[in-house]
Parts: sequence; C-alpha cells; structure tokens
Amino acid sequence: MKTQEQTWQAMRRSCLDIIFVVQAKDDAGILIVTTALDIELSGNPAILVGINTDLLEQINGNVKTLHPSMNKTYVKLYDIDAIQKNIGDMQNAFLFAHAATGSDKTSAIYGKGKIKAYKLFQKSVNLRSKVVNIFNSPTSHPEEVASTGERCVQALYPGGVKFNNIDDLQLHLYICTVARQALTAS
Repeated sequence: MKTQEQTWQAMRRSCLDIIFVVQAKDDAGILIVTTALDIELSGNPAILVGINTDLLEQINGNVKTLHPSMNKTYVKLYDIDAIQKNIGDMQNAFLFAHAATGSDKTSAIYGKGKIKAYKLFQKSVNLRSKVVNIFNSPTSHPEEVASTGERCVQALYPGGVKFNNIDDLQLHLYICTVARQALTAS
C-alpha cells in the first residue's frame, strides 16, 4: 500500500506540466493561501489541493479547494465562493473562530473545538457581531479585544457567561473537576 507521501509524489509527477507547484520550507498555510489567491487574481483558475481543513477557513474568493480523502475512496471539491455566499455574515467570524479554537499557530481550548465555536456564533448573533466588529478592526483598543475574547471563551462553556470574568469561570471549572475526581476516586 502506498504511503500518503508516495501518493502525493505520483500525483505531482503526473501533473507537473499543467500545475504550478510551490513547496514551503516552514509553515505552508500562508504560502498556500497567498499563492492560490495570486493565481486566481491573475485571471487563471486556481484549485488548492490539501488535506488540512484549516485551508478552507483561510481561503476566500473564487479559489476551489480539492480535499482528497486519506482512505482514497473519495475526493471532495469545495467551491469556497459558494460556501461563503451560503453562510452569509458567518464568514466574517470564521478567522476568529479558527484562531480561538486552535490552529497551526495557536493552542486549542481543551474540549472546545471549531464546530462548537461555529454553532455558538450561529446561535448568538450579538456575540458574533461584536467579535466581527472588534477583531476585524485594526483600530480596536487592546482592552476591548481582551474583554471580547474573554466573553467568547466564557460563552463556549455552559453557564460561562454568568461569571464576572474568565478567572472566576476557571476556578468554577477547576472545583467541578476536582469534585468529580474526588467522587470517582473513593
């Protein structure tokens, strides 16, 4: 059975005449996205091939993404432009949700993944609009960014917004965890 690397190499060799290939020495995410956008902006069709779903959140415009399956039974072609039109104003909260719930560059919040954040922003229009206004504005004050980020983290936990700050929520979660462990340990 071929390894993933062998499959990619075979695919690359067969497509070298028609495909523009760029290889990153370090973190490839930004290079991949900017290269695809540059190609698309030059008027040529761009199809981004990758197995990292984080690419779907970072790309925009008319770039298509091809997502091969690890078990090689199917390949998905995503039309990013169509996805963005279908999700409406949720697209403006995607980068924040991506960064806040963990990516190649940021640590994840334990037990709180991307789907939970997306569902939170779908449900809470007020929180979503606040996040979009604060985090997408270069003129936002650092205190405003910090307090909005705290509110988002608190909202990821059931009843989290009832606490005055993230420290109180953290203490509450710690006490609950210790209490559960004490009961199961005896």
